[in-house]
Order: sequence, then structure tokens, then C-alpha cells
Amino acid sequence: PEGIMPELNNDSRRHNGLPRWAERGRFRGFYRYEGPSEMATSILSGRWDFRPETLLRRVNYYGDPFIKELKDLHVNWAAVVWSPGFSHAGDAVQWAMVQELIRKLHRCRIKVTTYVSLTNAFWQETFEAEPGLKDCYQRDANGGPVPYMAAIYTGVVTRYLMCMNRREWRDYIRYKLDRALEAGTDSFFFDNIFSRCFCEVCREKFRDYTRQVYGEAYEMPALLKQ
Repeated sequence: PEGIMPELNNDSRRHNGLPRWAERGRFRGFYRYEGPSEMATSILSGRWDFRPETLLRRVNYYGDPFIKELKDLHVNWAAVVWSPGFSHAGDAVQWAMVQELIRKLHRCRIKVTTYVSLTNAFWQETFEAEPGLKDCYQRDANGGPVPYMAAIYTGVVTRYLMCMNRREWRDYIRYKLDRALEAGTDSFFFDNIFSRCFCEVCREKFRDYTRQVYGEAYEMPALLKQ
């Protein structure tokens, strides 16, 4: 459930370079998945109740009442959504909102983590805005796209997983991270860090890996069906 995160337990003895504010016992965290990009994510993922008043409230959630809520709970570390899978242009309104939120939270001495999905793409919007990414989606063993699995699709599959072995995709994600750093984020939460990709780039990397480890190149085995 969303809200206070008492289960977080970073131990600086096991994390070299961990900032002092993030050490064990020094933070009280709170996360909320809100804003325009997150509400679009909910609608396109089948997780929406379609009440207009809820949409209005959650699109505008990252405002002064949210900051007051954090202060009342004595929170000193907040996690918010930066980029859940839309193009740079699609995320622009979310970025502007979160940049202002970060500025206000820092004035209250609250650190900020920004959420970034590393492999998710709302492919219709993303490929239209970024046509150079059309070949970067993960392939299954038969060459088809790999859908994001934690969504409810009632018709067209709206979310593809993207391949982190594709340089174009890594450069694209790096741009999002650079913009978040410019906005003042203190840290990142990387989500969807898995791969089920059988594209030729991944296959070649698997052959290189097995050649280095076993002295002979092997083909990537297909996933077993249960």
C-alpha cells in the first residue's frame, strides 16, 4: 500500500558511499505514485475507476497539501514519479510539476527520490514521439514484442518492455535521468529492471558471454513453458 515506508532499512555498513541522510535510522520515507503521467499509466494499464473527481485530485496531487501531509508526518524523504514509460514530450508536464515540488520539498529539508521505469514504454505514444526507438523493444523467442506483464489489457497491448542492451534506449533513459538531476532529485528508484529479450543484440551478447566463460559460444536457450 502507498504511504509510510517503515520497512526501509539501509545499512551504511553494507553500502559504500551511501549518503548520511539515507543511512539506517536517519530517514522516514513516504511515497506516492501521482501526477499526470501516473494517471495516464493507470488508465492505459486497466487500473482505473473512471471517476472524474479522482482523476482531477490525483493529477494535481503533488501540491502544497501533499507537502503539508509530509511535514505533519515528519517525513524527511519522499519518493515521487518522474517517468513511468512515456516519451520525453509525454512526460514534460509531469517533469514541470515534479521540478517545482522538488524545489519546495528541499526548502522543507525533505530529500526526494524520483521514480523511473527502466524498461517500460507506452509504445504507441513513445514510438510516435521517438521513431528512433521503434526497433528497441524486447523480443520473445519467436521475435514478437514482450508486453509488460503487470497490466490488465482489455484490447490492444499498450505497454512493451524495452531492451537495455540497445544503445539508443540507454541514451534515451540517460536523458531522463539527466533532466531529473537538473531538477534536483537526490536519488532514483529504478523499476522494471528485468529482461526477457531474445533480440539479436541480446543473443550476440549471450554468445560472447558463453565464449568467455566456457570457451565456446552457445545460443540463448528458449524459455521453458510451464
